[in-house]
Amino acid sequence: MSRNSIINLAIFLSCLFALPGVGDTLPLVERPKLQRLSVEEGLSQTTVNDLLIDHKGFVWLATENGLNRFDGYRVRRVSPTVGTLDESPVYRLMQDKQNNLWVGTAEEGLFRLKPETGDFEHILSRTFPYGRELAQSVEYLSDANHADQIWVAFSTEVVRADAGTGQQQLIFSLSEQQQASQHLNRVLLQHQNFLFIGTSDGLYRADLNTSEIFRFELDPDKLSVERNNVKQLYFDKDERLWVGTVEGLFALDGALSAGNPYRVQLLIPKLNIWQIKPHEAGMLLGTDKGLYSYDPAQQELKSWFKLSDGRFDVSDDSIRELEKDQYGNLWLGTNSDGAFRWSVSSLAFRSLHRSSRSGKKLNHDLVWALAEDKDNNFWIGTEHGLSQYQDASGEIRSVWPDTTEYSRENSILAIYPATKGRLWLALPSGLRIFDPTTRSASAPDLSNPMLMKDLWGSYMDDRGDIWFTNGEGFYRYSPDTAKLTRLDEVSAQLDAAWSSGFIGTMPGQPDVLLISMAGALWGMNRETGQLSSIHDFKQPDTARFLTPNSVALDRHGILWIAYSGLGLIGIEADGYGVRYRYNSDNKLGSDAIYGLQLDSQGNLWMSSHAGLMMLNTDTQHIQSYTHQSGLATMEFNAGAALKLKDGRLVYGSVKGITIFSPEQLQPASPEKLNVMISEVSLLNRQLAAGGQVFNDQAVTLEPDDLGLQVGVTTLNYANLAQTQYKFSLSGDTNIDYPPIKEAEFFVPQFKPGQYVLSVQAMDPISGQLSKATQLRIEVNSPLWASSYAYLFYALVLLAGSGAWLRFRSRQAAQLYKAHEELLESEKRLQLALKGSDSGVWDWQADSDQMYQPRLSDELGYHEAAVAITPQHYLELIHVQDRRQYEKEWMRFVQGELDGFDLAYRLRTQAGEWQWYRDMGRVVQREDGRITRVSGTFTNITENRASAEKVRLFGEAFRHTRDWVLILDDQQWPIAANQAICEALGIDPDKALSRQIESSFSTQQLLFFRRILSQMKVNGRWRGEQDVLGADKKMHHLMVSIYAVPTNNSNEIGHFIMNMTDISEQKAAQQQLERLANYDSLTGLPNRTLLLDRIRQAIAHGIRRSSQVAVFFIDLDKFKQVNDSLGHEAGDKLLLEVTQRLTQCLRVDDTVGRLGGDEFLVIIEDFSESDDLRLLANKLIERVEQPIQIGNNQVSVSASIGISLYPDDSTTPAELMKAADIAMYHAKAMGRNRCQFYSAQMNQQAQQRLLLENQLKAAFKAEEFINYYQPLVNIQTGKTVGLELLLRWQTPKGVRSPSEFIPVCEELGLIDAMTWQALERGLADLSRWYQSGKQPYLTVNLSAKHLEQGVSVDDLVCLLAKYSLPVHALKLEITESALMEDYAKVQDCMDKLYEAGIRFALDDFGTGYSSLKYLKAFPIEKIKIDKSFVQDIGLDGNDEAIIKTTLLMAESLQMKCIAEGIETMQQLSFFREHGCELLQGYLFSRPVGADDVPALLSKDWRETLAADH
Repeated sequence: MSRNSIINLAIFLSCLFALPGVGDTLPLVERPKLQRLSVEEGLSQTTVNDLLIDHKGFVWLATENGLNRFDGYRVRRVSPTVGTLDESPVYRLMQDKQNNLWVGTAEEGLFRLKPETGDFEHILSRTFPYGRELAQSVEYLSDANHADQIWVAFSTEVVRADAGTGQQQLIFSLSEQQQASQHLNRVLLQHQNFLFIGTSDGLYRADLNTSEIFRFELDPDKLSVERNNVKQLYFDKDERLWVGTVEGLFALDGALSAGNPYRVQLLIPKLNIWQIKPHEAGMLLGTDKGLYSYDPAQQELKSWFKLSDGRFDVSDDSIRELEKDQYGNLWLGTNSDGAFRWSVSSLAFRSLHRSSRSGKKLNHDLVWALAEDKDNNFWIGTEHGLSQYQDASGEIRSVWPDTTEYSRENSILAIYPATKGRLWLALPSGLRIFDPTTRSASAPDLSNPMLMKDLWGSYMDDRGDIWFTNGEGFYRYSPDTAKLTRLDEVSAQLDAAWSSGFIGTMPGQPDVLLISMAGALWGMNRETGQLSSIHDFKQPDTARFLTPNSVALDRHGILWIAYSGLGLIGIEADGYGVRYRYNSDNKLGSDAIYGLQLDSQGNLWMSSHAGLMMLNTDTQHIQSYTHQSGLATMEFNAGAALKLKDGRLVYGSVKGITIFSPEQLQPASPEKLNVMISEVSLLNRQLAAGGQVFNDQAVTLEPDDLGLQVGVTTLNYANLAQTQYKFSLSGDTNIDYPPIKEAEFFVPQFKPGQYVLSVQAMDPISGQLSKATQLRIEVNSPLWASSYAYLFYALVLLAGSGAWLRFRSRQAAQLYKAHEELLESEKRLQLALKGSDSGVWDWQADSDQMYQPRLSDELGYHEAAVAITPQHYLELIHVQDRRQYEKEWMRFVQGELDGFDLAYRLRTQAGEWQWYRDMGRVVQREDGRITRVSGTFTNITENRASAEKVRLFGEAFRHTRDWVLILDDQQWPIAANQAICEALGIDPDKALSRQIESSFSTQQLLFFRRILSQMKVNGRWRGEQDVLGADKKMHHLMVSIYAVPTNNSNEIGHFIMNMTDISEQKAAQQQLERLANYDSLTGLPNRTLLLDRIRQAIAHGIRRSSQVAVFFIDLDKFKQVNDSLGHEAGDKLLLEVTQRLTQCLRVDDTVGRLGGDEFLVIIEDFSESDDLRLLANKLIERVEQPIQIGNNQVSVSASIGISLYPDDSTTPAELMKAADIAMYHAKAMGRNRCQFYSAQMNQQAQQRLLLENQLKAAFKAEEFINYYQPLVNIQTGKTVGLELLLRWQTPKGVRSPSEFIPVCEELGLIDAMTWQALERGLADLSRWYQSGKQPYLTVNLSAKHLEQGVSVDDLVCLLAKYSLPVHALKLEITESALMEDYAKVQDCMDKLYEAGIRFALDDFGTGYSSLKYLKAFPIEKIKIDKSFVQDIGLDGNDEAIIKTTLLMAESLQMKCIAEGIETMQQLSFFREHGCELLQGYLFSRPVGADDVPALLSKDWRETLAADH
């Protein structure tokens, strides 16, 4: 290296360390709310090569499997009506100023799509230069700023194409050396009179005036070839060219200078730049590590988010395509995970919970209370204590208690201000005064028992008095005087057991306190105690939990009341007349409404179990906000709502808190909302080409057309889930439909006439309707409409109606019988449950409703209470059991518990308590989320006090196989069961303490004492320990310890240690882990472990900037050894090969077995690829040396495919796949050699994949057809049989079986294809039988048919279906099929033979020609292969073989069939030697079914006579 180069390198490195770091900061968006567009949503394939948002707002996606268009609801593949674009890879998209869509493909060239008609036009294509007659891919498209002219970057050439004339002007071409190195053009950018061309080998500039080509050096010091791998170009307003490459972002100054002086700066290293888009003062960058923004003026790089931080599992974080729509949504295209939409508006909601960065210190995610502090800080009451939100830092800190161990006694239900900066906290155990300075909570008055109970619905008024109820009455507590007053008059008039307490004051009337009752709201004057009814549902059987929880008064004088389970009620503030009632049946997503708050615009906000909602009090329109809007959860809690001084709103939920500013969620102006008719289709035929927009268009229908479906959209993607559409149809039928959320209009069939379909969209925020869009529909009249036709139709209808009535009558009788049986079954189930004091319950997540029949059947509540939300169900549970039930239920529905099992008390309508045990299991999940739970309940009230249970528990203690040890409250053992005594050699009649201590180690004893000392009443501990038993064996134990309370439940009385011996499970687990990661035969790593080893090797390579090589090894001729010598010999061969491979490798190298005869080798730390070739040849030479197995010496060889990281792939699976592809190419080149992977191999693999996909589609579309070739008896001159031959009918013609049968066998399609062909063949044969001709049909069976066992019954039934005798069908098999599984094949053939079906041995003489098969299997005929027949008269040896075969068949009393007869000489030979049955082109080529009758009627004597 020269001195100048060293200086330049030093300067570069110093600059590099000053550049913005990629991993310096955390992403701005912690958990992006992404909306996915993948195959699950209808995308044809997940590799998004290009993404375009057209001028109307439709999203177009170019994939490896065609072109797609997305309208927000539907993904539709768009392709020409004729051609292969439907399944071809599409690489590039562009829309010109005339709204034409340009589509660049991998192999088909360039197309132009006219959206107004949906017509495709093929414009041009281009092959590779230098004699390669292969089509170039379209790598990039750019508008040439001239009508009908565009820039097209093909793989190696750039042209200016004229769509009108089809002319191509070559502008740039990669050199022959660059093309040989497989470099490509990647990006184009025209600026002024220059065209900039980014390639995988550098950046070029073409002068459009002089045609001069200039190369910019991005990496003058040759530090990395990837710095010249250019992916993106962008000119900013300062005429600075930004260049995105595989190894960073460069800034190029002077790119437009004619004298060519320029300066290059690497500003962002280490990032693979896929996309550059302008954004505010800088740009957005789509990279391999997610989405970034960059401000050039500040040189500030910010990470926005990574795709893997969203809710979807993605293979990598690369964003290869990036577009922004008119609403600010970002559309992101990926390499293998489809596309994603991210809305900036999702940032309006900030969610803080324990899984978030700023909320990780929250005590618990379940938030029950909120209270404002100073400076927009506020207090948060959770299920486990008190936290504080600090607005300056935007973070949450834990305040109380100090312990992280959960206790329901720390649940905070309400927070109120107290004197001296202190707080009042309402806990399950009563009121507490909390001092933030000392972080301690104390009871205000221990002598007053009422303050030590669970307070329901407490509220502090403006005087500082606390009003509450506890189920026994209504109370007021004055903290200043420490006086507690029972409100006797109120308690006498209102039943406190049916109240949720005090929820606030009447807006504008501080003296009127609001009392929440079941189905009603009451006002109480705090001065006089007088009660007044404000609202009442007047339903006496309303469940106790259906109570109001908050109120708000809007500027129109409407008092809004939120009910927990009954929706939202709007009444007149003067007079209390009901004006509005909203629930889940009309405008609300849930009936559980909480936390009413008004924003500065007068809008009413509320929380619910279906997200947040906003009511426009002027228009009465309700806007919903859900997961798609950016919420972390949909379930919010009552009592947890707060409005901050700056106008922001806060709501508490089951997953932390949500903070937002209503002003940031302003409605979009209605003028921007336009309806697009994006799809018009019929069920019975294709109506229009894809890709069109049908606004104000006309469609014509025929009278027999069925199922007109019209799809609409507004293309406002962020609000589509809330958008409603209003359809109206005018014409012979006039229908005005109410607004619906479904974006589709469907009419089964139209009467003849003219119609107009009008569509309007309702703005999801303002509720206003958009301008109407119309579709004109004209339905033609039928051709035949005479009176005779109508009479005929009437007769047919009458006959059909009679038949239909008879059918319906029979069907109704069957349904009635089935219904009766179902009712009887249900009665038996109910009797069984009733006999055991049991019943069933159910919960569904979508409605958040529980089905609890016991409420009406056993507890005396009204039948309407049977459907109940979990939160309201909690109100019926005993206060001492409620928190435990809620905790276990939340853990269960969040997936922490496998099942729900809990005993608790429920209150009857009469006020009594009943004990129940509930058991539940998950019965339905969607996207990993629990959506439905079902279970049973059992009334255990009587069993609870049963002494028999005590006796049974004693017996269980003595006889259980678990080791059970009971300790007293001082941790001394006082009892041990028989199992632990036997295991540890303990004498139960002697003192236990010393014996127990000697059985455990000192460390274990100290550990258990520490655990026991820390346990609390009803506490549990669970863990694993190893103990040496009396049998001198180490026992692995699962130890569970329970702290059992005394009778008063306040102190620990005993400890119970239950120890389960899980040694066998542990051993089995270790064995399973070994089986999961290692090959059972060789002990080598298997595929799972190999992928992990490759992943580790890649990580090692990244750290050391080194390469990794993967060898895919397949043994040649292994199958022959396995088949001929048996599986035991095959296993010995594999073990020997394993040993040889291991001996050739270094200790650090990895060798593994993928299965069968496939091995994989991972090589690290090598110098050059030549070293790999030498190693591969060494492995091949070692493997091919002879191997002695018993008395046999065998030889196999190896074919090896080699792939390299990072040249061929950067992921383990793709690296293994590349080596696999290379191995197949090594086999194709003659086996016993190695082959390095290349991109061309992958192209061939993709072609194979394309063929596989085409075959699958062809199978579904039933494109395979039958051909038949006659078998002629030369004695009678008649066609006696027909061989069924399969053909594939494609648009390009009929394809031969040799092209697709082997692939179909590998895909597993051959079995079903054979049965389809057999059914078609027997149907054809049946028609020929009916015409008087009775040939037999021969069908070829593969080895897989015989291995799986052909069903004799199915075959006989199929023959009977077409009224054919058994002898009408004959089956042909090959020698190779007989070799696959001797026993299975023989058993299958014997059963078919017994049923009357006969066999012919096909291609005799081309395989092993073992006489064993002719003797063992029931073979009737032998077919002489055409390879022998074609050499008659040319090769005496083949003639001798034929003669020998004929003599052998005669001696075995078999017949011969000669196939491939094409000449008279061949016919004469077989006539002379007594072979009667011939087949070949001399008689007929294979023909379709329509041509067979002529062959059956033909007399072949003229052909036979010509022989003489």
